[in-house]
Amino acid sequence: MDGLLAIRTEKKDAEEPEPGITEVVKKQAHKQKSTSLPTTPSELASFLKSQPDHEAFYSVLEILTGNDTVLGSGFVRSSTPQAAQVVHALVAVSIPDFWTVLNEGHPDNKIRLIQCLTSVAGLGAILARLQALVSTFKRGDHQVLGLIQELLNVLSTILLSDDFLSHLLSNLELVPFGPRRKALENQTIATLCSGKLLSTCAEAETVVEKASPIGDGMLFCGFIGFQVAMQANENAKTAIAFPILSKLFVRALGLGYPSHLVDNFCTYVFGADLEQKEQWFAFHAVFDHLPIHHQTSVLSYILRMLSEKNFPALHLQTTRQSTNYSTPVSNSATFLGHVCRSNPSLWLYLENWLLGATFRPATGTIVTRRAVVALIATDYEKLLELANKSISNFGNFVYIKNAPIQQQEALAQVVLLSAGYLYRHNKADLVKLSRSTAHLSGVSDRLNAQDERARFLGLFVATAISNLSDDDGNRLNFGLKDVDGEKSRWYQDLVHVNDLVGQVDDPATLFRQQKFDDSSVLNSVQPSIRTTRSPKLSNTYSTSSMTSSQSRTSTFKPYPKPFSDPPDTSSDPTLIDRTPRPVPVYISGLLASLQETEDAAKFEIALRTAPLLISRKARFGTELSRDAYRLANTLIGLQDKWNAENFATLRQEAMISLLVSDPSVLGPVYAGALFNGDLSLAQQHSVLTAIGLGARNLSIMRGPDKDFPTETLPSHLHTLYFSPDIGEATFALVAHTVTPHILNNARHAPALEVEPGINAVATREHRSATPATMPNQLTKHVHAGFIDPLRTQFVENIDAVMASPALFTSFLHTLTLVLHFAPNPPSLAALSEQLSGLYTSLVGKCPHGIATRNVRDALAGAILSLLEANKGRVVDFLKDSWREVVLWNEWATEGIQESVLGPAGFGIMELTLQMRKNGLGWRMNGV
Repeated sequence: MDGLLAIRTEKKDAEEPEPGITEVVKKQAHKQKSTSLPTTPSELASFLKSQPDHEAFYSVLEILTGNDTVLGSGFVRSSTPQAAQVVHALVAVSIPDFWTVLNEGHPDNKIRLIQCLTSVAGLGAILARLQALVSTFKRGDHQVLGLIQELLNVLSTILLSDDFLSHLLSNLELVPFGPRRKALENQTIATLCSGKLLSTCAEAETVVEKASPIGDGMLFCGFIGFQVAMQANENAKTAIAFPILSKLFVRALGLGYPSHLVDNFCTYVFGADLEQKEQWFAFHAVFDHLPIHHQTSVLSYILRMLSEKNFPALHLQTTRQSTNYSTPVSNSATFLGHVCRSNPSLWLYLENWLLGATFRPATGTIVTRRAVVALIATDYEKLLELANKSISNFGNFVYIKNAPIQQQEALAQVVLLSAGYLYRHNKADLVKLSRSTAHLSGVSDRLNAQDERARFLGLFVATAISNLSDDDGNRLNFGLKDVDGEKSRWYQDLVHVNDLVGQVDDPATLFRQQKFDDSSVLNSVQPSIRTTRSPKLSNTYSTSSMTSSQSRTSTFKPYPKPFSDPPDTSSDPTLIDRTPRPVPVYISGLLASLQETEDAAKFEIALRTAPLLISRKARFGTELSRDAYRLANTLIGLQDKWNAENFATLRQEAMISLLVSDPSVLGPVYAGALFNGDLSLAQQHSVLTAIGLGARNLSIMRGPDKDFPTETLPSHLHTLYFSPDIGEATFALVAHTVTPHILNNARHAPALEVEPGINAVATREHRSATPATMPNQLTKHVHAGFIDPLRTQFVENIDAVMASPALFTSFLHTLTLVLHFAPNPPSLAALSEQLSGLYTSLVGKCPHGIATRNVRDALAGAILSLLEANKGRVVDFLKDSWREVVLWNEWATEGIQESVLGPAGFGIMELTLQMRKNGLGWRMNGV
């Protein structure tokens, strides 16, 4: 033994290996180390961080995604600390090293990596890494830009896979039921729908300057609806309902785009290749587990979708009827019946929707009301209750005086539809109802109403019900021409509408955009869209006109070129795309180009062409009328995806051109979208600006019997009317109105200091009236197209609007401008009564000690504009609104004394003083 030890020691000391042999030994050891794969969870994270070669990494992915391993099935997708360490190593080390290689030619391994990261831990690790890299980029380190792009690609691949939600739910099955399972479910829902994922991706996209669906809230909500629908369809095959789908759906409703969520959910649930019984099971597996207030919200969006996708033409005109809609109406009624089933809360919601408790004029049409009434008519007790309540509300004195006229028209339609069904069920009940106190007193109050349209609605309803319930010799006959007109006959025909509720063969057809090309339908809708034709340019002019025009040639600014080729962005000719993009010549082509998602040049050409094309199409044909509603919604919600040049200006011009084409129809659409749509504050301001500037354009638009204008307005009027900002224009109007009173009655306010800007305005000539050569087209539309829809939508959303001082101020500025641009409209009495009540309530909500200076000045300017508009009818105005005038005077006086109100307050004091002097014996206490 000693000898052996001596020999071994001697060899070690005496002999040293050669250098070449050493290198070979080291390489063999490194190869052995690389090929030895980890077999325990604790070794996996360390192995991934040691930067293995490609083959070793691919082998690890096979281990992590395999089923028969020592790690156990689904190890990497489990919510354990060891799995979290492995996922973190994949995100921090493996993705930067291998993602580019996997994208180029290893689809199987790419799928394995995505499977490893499809978990709550994987999403959390990617989001945390993205946030850290974005913060690093903002600190000036731009080398991380490629890493941010790679993580966004990985996240898009994970989220946009069809079976993404299915994998997440299968991860939950790895955890037994209990508190830990419930916590994991909540974490899964919070990761997807808390807003962190969406905001992080959006912030990262701004860094890489490339858009994707996961950073767009609208597309992301639609994707969530699609995923929930797909999983619900899978569960329907096994008749198993997952309550977690309902929780996820509820959380997604709060992301801000509920209409897209509900739309995609219903579209893919009822578009699946399943039996209709299984489709309804999938729908109710999610819908029935929602809280009741969310169920009613979903039902409201379903009503809106049914209206938009099945009856698009009638969004623009609800005073026509076509029997071509009988089948979609019956199918819609049947579909709503399946949705509500035996849920009393949903039936009550439908009844309140018809009666006006939750009715919004911009989202409802006659055909949707027909569908809901037809559904309620299947239950005689509910029908009788609806008929009684609708007639009682229709004849209520307070309702007649204060409710918006669109809501009163809708309720009149409900009264007549329910009366027709009641007549066919039991005529005796209709006779009893027609002789009830509610009906008789309601008709009497209607006939005494100040609003002409409210009176005529009473005549129409009374005549139609009398024709059903009374004998020939006892029927009502008012002997008026309007009662026998086309509109009256349309209302009276509603009692004969009988839509049947049966079976829907294919519910998916209700959620596809329907096309109605029937000429009768288009003819019934067209008259309300047609606008005044602009005169054609004449080739001959008088000598005086030519001379006057030539003398002012030097003052005209040349028009810019309509289209200019942008400079090349690259010196490489292979990268330059000079393919000419066609200019849209039809409204349908314009819509398609504005919704372009791949070609930026096509989108920009459509945006530049839109104002001119809309103005040209408004003068002839029916093309604009068919697509006006879709075009309005597209322009209002349009977003600048490619940073187009002058995007805001061009979009604004297109919205103004569309509104001017038919203000009576599109004005309510704009007002409805203003408060009911999913719009940002900037988009709401743009809608208000379009309404105000559209009213300005209408006020100076020439009629068809006038020559083409060759000169602009005088300089002082041009500055007044063509201010680019609504707030600036309103200030100029107030100053222009108040200045003469300040100069002539300075003794009434010795402590008031006139601002320098107003002194400058005092040197201008005070505007007395619009020139006679420029007829005002706005006066015909100011009530129905502008003031009434704005007031209606504001009253329904008053709390939300007043919570935003900027939006509230812009709203008041818009009302001020619209009223100022339409002097002495035919409906001035009714318009003044509505605005007086509105401004009086706002005075109570805007005390001097609470409201901001901008809000107070905007409200004072609106009141001053209303007083100025009624200077020609002082006695009638004081008879109707003398209490409001007293209150306004006290409010303005208090603001002037406390130095918290601008010049408009002094203008209110002066105008109320003049009204007292010119009131012909009317005395107002306190004025």
